[in-house]
Amino acid sequence: MSAIQLENLSFGFKKKQKLFNNITIRFESGKTYGLFGLNGSGKTTLLNNIAGLIYPDEGTIFLNGIDSNKRTTAFLEQFFFIPEQFELPSFTPERYVELHAYFYKNFEESYFWDVFQQFDLDRNAKINEYSHGQQKKFLI
Repeated sequence: MSAIQLENLSFGFKKKQKLFNNITIRFESGKTYGLFGLNGSGKTTLLNNIAGLIYPDEGTIFLNGIDSNKRTTAFLEQFFFIPEQFELPSFTPERYVELHAYFYKNFEESYFWDVFQQFDLDRNAKINEYSHGQQKKFLI
């Protein structure tokens, strides 16, 4: 069963002030979890740690047994995180698929276009011209 495992995780932007300290938790596949907290309490920072975009001061993070800090191909095939801020290129969806599908061994183009249609996205528009919400749909 898939899972995200945090073991003794600690992180802080300032050496003496931790956003979180010694967290150990397991998120199991197939379940829904909520992450609640005040602004600045570390929610996005925790997600960035899980994604391997920033590194904890202490502890480890595993996705299906793979250390997220190493950001291996095996990890990147299983995990995707949409950051708060992102920038998409001035490509049509077809061109984007041509350039990026190769990197994802499990990519199925017919499935992509099925989901694309369900999200009601314009296949002829450049993706950087979509609304912010449409761009997030595209990334999904």
